[in-house]
This record gives sequence, C-alpha cells and structure tokens, in this order.
Amino acid sequence: MPAHRAPAAFVPIATPMDHSGDADSGARQMSHDPGSLEPRGGHGSTVPCVSVTAIVPLKALDHAKQRLSGRLTAGERRALMRTVFLHVLDACLATPEIDRVIAVVGDDDGAALAARRAVTVVREPGGGLNRAVWHASDGLPADSASLVVVADLPELAAADLSAVITAGGGTPGVLVAPTHDGGTGALLRRPAAVIAPAFGGASAAAHLRAAQDAGVRAGLICRPGLARDIDRPADLDRYAGLVTGE
Repeated sequence: MPAHRAPAAFVPIATPMDHSGDADSGARQMSHDPGSLEPRGGHGSTVPCVSVTAIVPLKALDHAKQRLSGRLTAGERRALMRTVFLHVLDACLATPEIDRVIAVVGDDDGAALAARRAVTVVREPGGGLNRAVWHASDGLPADSASLVVVADLPELAAADLSAVITAGGGTPGVLVAPTHDGGTGALLRRPAAVIAPAFGGASAAAHLRAAQDAGVRAGLICRPGLARDIDRPADLDRYAGLVTGE
C-alpha cells in the first residue's frame, strides 16, 4: 500500500505498516511536534480510561455498492454487504477498548441484520452517510470518544481497532485510518463529535483539514485491515469468495 501523507500542516503520528510484518503490531511512533497526538500503549505506558463508542453506518441495502453493479447483481451486492457488515460488527464487539457499538442503518433489512448482534440499532435520519454518523455521535458524552468504522472492510480485525484507539490515547483530537484510495476506514474523534464527519472522496485529507479548522490535533495511522475496503470493481478480484447470491 502506498504511503499516505498528511498535509504539510500535520505531523503524522504513525507510519504505514509493512504488509510483510505482523498485522497485529501497533503503530510506530515518529518524531512530532507538541501539537501532534501522543501515541499511547507502548512499553510501560497505559491508555487513559475513556469511554469509546464505535459507530458503523450502513446505507439501505438496496442502494449499497452501486458502483459494483457492472460486476454484481442487486442480490449479490446485498449479500456481500450483509456478510461484510456483520464481520465489521463482530470486529468491533471483539475489541476490548470499545464500550458500545452503534449501527446506523438505512432500512428495515439493515435493522434486522444489526439486531443479530449485541449492538444499539439507530435508523438513519436521511441525508446521507455523514448526517447519519453525526446523528449517532451528537448525543454522546462530551468526555467520551467515537470511532467511526465503515461497513465494507472484509479484512478488519479487532487488533486494527485496538491499534487506533491505543495510538489516540487520552489526548483530545482526531486520528484517521486511511483506505488504500484516500478514503477513511476509521475515524477516531475525542471528544466524540469534535469535528463533523466528511466521508466521501479523499475523506482522509478532508478529516485532517476539518481537525485543522477546528483547532484540534490530528494524525494518521495505517493498518491493512482498515485500508482494504470494497469500493471498486477491481476490489472484487481479491474478495470473490465473499460474493454469493441471495
């Protein structure tokens, strides 16, 4: 995966991981200025106890992954998202640093799917992904953190989410885990709604700019399980085994 670099105004707190290395290893600390986030969880350190809520948004299944329509039928796209969404919820539930998981769903099918897991199910208010994330995070306690995790990460592991939370430590700010194409696989915000979500094209850079505009600290952490999403037809070549009919 190519290195993702923050804009010049930011000092990254973590480097892209060598894919040949241990996928469970934590982020490596880099030299940084006093305005950057301090990675925590290294040898002899502890992570302050801050409540973390994971937010996993899922748009209406009939509208999911329209860009894959040239390769998959509507039924195959729905089945793919069902499988990967449940996988992401399972990874969140298996992460010891996460206290609560909220699934923001766009339709009754998504609500029924999320109800199979021990998560809080919230209906999307309409208006797209970013409004859905804001709706779920706006009422969270001011002294808590939110971790937004996108629903299409087939290689996500609990260790990836633990690494993000540990790297963020107890310091207020924003930590972005970018996807391979410059999107955002996970967004850690402390306080929970310190910036508005900006998911969409090139959202990793957009989230860093939002943090800068808000005057809060920001950084990047790269993890393979958070970088490999399913957005383009070419991505299906890696995950053909996940595609089944309904």
